[in-house]
Amino acid sequence: MESASVILAVFMMIPLGMMMLVFSGKSRVILGFLLAGIFMAMFAGQIDGFILSATNISVKLAVENVTPITEEVLKAIPIVCLAFLFKPDRQFLIECAVAVGIGFSLLENVYLFSEAGQVTLLWALVRGCGSGMMHAICTLMIGDAMSAVVQKRKLFLTGSLAALSISIIYHSIYNIIVQSEYSLFGILLPIATYIPLLMFIKSRKDTANESAYHTKERRKTK
Repeated sequence: MESASVILAVFMMIPLGMMMLVFSGKSRVILGFLLAGIFMAMFAGQIDGFILSATNISVKLAVENVTPITEEVLKAIPIVCLAFLFKPDRQFLIECAVAVGIGFSLLENVYLFSEAGQVTLLWALVRGCGSGMMHAICTLMIGDAMSAVVQKRKLFLTGSLAALSISIIYHSIYNIIVQSEYSLFGILLPIATYIPLLMFIKSRKDTANESAYHTKERRKTK
């Protein structure tokens, strides 16, 4: 019998895949990375299930120490490939990276909903603001780091590993807190991280645009 995560992934990927025929340009690429996130979530579920059955470790231990590694490595693959094969601009790379995280969290949350049975609206809000935002933050950090590393090839290995390590640690910290008696702080962690992170990226983008504008103006005066 097929895994529930595979069935749910097919349900989600078929209509989204049909939309690829309608979309064009950057919109199609971003949708493609959303699909990549869903696929990686399905793949991660199979790998995590195999590790659990092969090692007989507890689910709690696996969630805190194993799944952050497997999931972040899989989510990083399409982002790294995009960065080093096509070298897109920073903003587009970040948008595609976030799409991977959102796609991953969509399948994960739908799967958990199907396993949990009857749940409440509060549960949906907690999962959406908690794990949903957490996955997006992790891929956003990787995408932002890759946009810098791709310009400096000497930092390829160290920069990629550093970005991946940060996302794994963040993911693991979230899982640890959510499973503890301080679960509320775990749920609030992605919200508290997401807003300042977006503000930082936006301020850096504005600074870069301003610098490019002044450079263009200086060229005109010459």
